[in-house]
Amino acid sequence: MGSQFALPKNASIDSSIKLNYKKDALKLDIDASVLNLPVKGQVIIQDLKNPVAKANLTSSFELGAIQKIAKDNFALIIPATVSGAGNLSLAYESALSEGANSKFSGYLDIGKAILKLDSLDSPVTDISGRINILQDGISWSDFNGSFKDLSYKLSGSLTDFKTPNVQLTLSSRDLSLDAGFVLIGKVLNPLICSGNYLNSGFSLKGRLDFSEKNRLESDINGAIKFNLADIKALLKNPSDKIDMMKLAGIANLKFNLTGNLSDLKSCSVDGSLSSYTLSAYGLHSGNINVAYLFSNNLLDIPVMRMELYDGVVEGAMKINFNSKNMPYIINASCEGVKIEKLKNDAQAKDKDIAGTIKGEVKLNGFSDDLSKLTGSGKIFITEGKLWQLNLLQGLGSIMLGDDFAKVVFSEASCAFAVRDQFIYSDNLSMKGNIADMNGSLRLGFDSSIEANLNVEILAGEAPLKGTFKDVTTAILGRSGRFGVITINGTLKDPKFKFQPAVTDIIQGLADTFLKRQ
Repeated sequence: MGSQFALPKNASIDSSIKLNYKKDALKLDIDASVLNLPVKGQVIIQDLKNPVAKANLTSSFELGAIQKIAKDNFALIIPATVSGAGNLSLAYESALSEGANSKFSGYLDIGKAILKLDSLDSPVTDISGRINILQDGISWSDFNGSFKDLSYKLSGSLTDFKTPNVQLTLSSRDLSLDAGFVLIGKVLNPLICSGNYLNSGFSLKGRLDFSEKNRLESDINGAIKFNLADIKALLKNPSDKIDMMKLAGIANLKFNLTGNLSDLKSCSVDGSLSSYTLSAYGLHSGNINVAYLFSNNLLDIPVMRMELYDGVVEGAMKINFNSKNMPYIINASCEGVKIEKLKNDAQAKDKDIAGTIKGEVKLNGFSDDLSKLTGSGKIFITEGKLWQLNLLQGLGSIMLGDDFAKVVFSEASCAFAVRDQFIYSDNLSMKGNIADMNGSLRLGFDSSIEANLNVEILAGEAPLKGTFKDVTTAILGRSGRFGVITINGTLKDPKFKFQPAVTDIIQGLADTFLKRQ
């Protein structure tokens, strides 16, 4: 079988040859220029009756010349620029009879080369290693290089120079990668890739098209198994807030990516995200399922569902990336979330609190201006027991003195609005076994609080000891409005003020004296 390697028809050769004849052999010392590359070596023809030619050639050159030769003579376009020193050695053997088989081999040693791929901003430097030249392609192993100050090793092969089929294995301290592709003109198809980075894994299959200048058209299906612990390593300048978030868990992403990778905003991506469990700030969620679509620079998340402490949270979201301030819409709801289970992950294990949460919220805003966030929602709490929260402990101690721990907060509800960096409610209602409260509340995004709560004592339910409550209840002689509690300060350090219901007290006194007469 003949060699697949041949010079193009228009190849230029300038040579200086010295001929020596000895016995039944010819020896040629060559000093030539082939395709503008300097070539030195020897050609020996043995047994002139049945001649066999053997050639050993060497060449030292600038690697950029190889790229030009590949383009001008073999129509092979390499989407990169390369520089550095190359030393080539070739060996060729063939009988000079028609149809005779030939052997062709060699190697190219590279040292301190630089490769700049068109698709990457930074170059690969300090490239060194040996490329083995075969009859039908090339191969290389343990090639060394550096990219962004990190060392890499590369092994692989290329077969069929006309339609290159490339197989690659890349490794570094944090990365392992296996890839393969067929280059047809300026199209990689198919492109197959899989690997691991830190604690995460990925795979993809598809095609890339370099046909148009400044465009990298793609059609890729992929999957990523992402460990949230790796997110800090992926960020250029991670902040302390990342550590505070305490991200943990495995997110499984599937996607189909189409469009020009040189302009990511013009690409379309649709896929899904799922996870058995994820956690942030110490809070855990499970059985997460999200569907998403990015198209025309718009992100649409029509489905988002997760289980949270025996309950379910569902939602949907849209973000417009066409605008600099990136407007967004969020709709979310929850049902069946158990406070007594949530508290264990919210640094409140020692609190005797419980309840079941149900709620919904709709929000509109801009990513660059939190002050423009607006929205509305509702929240309901049943089977509640929340007096040991800082805020409600303060209320209980004012209302009931030493007996506030006996209060069972059974139900709470409110409708609220969001605007001007505050959450407002005019119908906050809390129902307990001793007293009910209702009124208005304003919470600031800076944790400030303002509230006015009317307190009503339930008939026959007041304890026998406490502060001025006992006096007031005795005077009233019946259930009724006990007073108004005003709250100011912050959620962490609330300030309470009590104002008795003087009119009701006077009416109670009058009723008491009239009954005695």
